[in-house]
Amino acid sequence: MPNISEIIDSINRRSMAEIIT
Repeated sequence: MPNISEIIDSINRRSMAEIIT
């Protein structure tokens, strides 16, 4: 069972990458 904080972190990184691109 993955950590919720890790999932949120990866989602946040994805969102930031999409915003930057």
